[in-house]
Amino acid sequence: MVALHVVTLSVRVQIPLVTPKCSINILMKNNYCFDIDVGFEMSLDIIEQFYRNNPDYKEQCCVYNLDLKTVDTRLLAFLEPLDLTISHSEIICTPAHHMLPLHIDTGQANNDTKINWVVGNDSPIDWWIPNDSKNRDVIANQSGYNYIAYERSECTKVWSHVIGNPSIINSGIPHSVDNDTDNVRVCYTNVLFNKKKNERLQWQDAVGIFAPWIK
Repeated sequence: MVALHVVTLSVRVQIPLVTPKCSINILMKNNYCFDIDVGFEMSLDIIEQFYRNNPDYKEQCCVYNLDLKTVDTRLLAFLEPLDLTISHSEIICTPAHHMLPLHIDTGQANNDTKINWVVGNDSPIDWWIPNDSKNRDVIANQSGYNYIAYERSECTKVWSHVIGNPSIINSGIPHSVDNDTDNVRVCYTNVLFNKKKNERLQWQDAVGIFAPWIK
């Protein structure tokens, strides 16, 4: 069972009934990533606090867990009428001229959806499809969370996207980042939780829920 931190909000937002900004055909074909318009810009306070608390963040690829109390209340207010919330929040750093290894974010195949912001540079996320169905190793990262690692030689790249600040992404399909720039790439990522189904938001549900806000 997924541990869920419940936050009570005193602010609500009105959700307008609008039509998708992109075609239904595109919505159905893209299983990887969409930019969305949440109506506000992310505060950099959480990023600046992270910088102060982790002065070595530029040195190696790392995942840092965040307290859910740091999640922007405007994001929670945007999600609340959609029966969604945030169940896990973290920052992922990819240093300059480093690669974030090819992986999925949990120890089993899924279509978990996250909402991401990126600062530092415009290095895209690449999505890949394994060339075979063999089992891969489940590995624990330094934060104690399991993930599945893949070799690039055993996969084919199928999609690439620069995060739109924010974007919703499918974290259950193998993905990677190549940071070929001189700046560290800092990704602020949040796991979306479907309160109606009591589970992490799956991509097939996410596309329908966020369709009115997809750019």
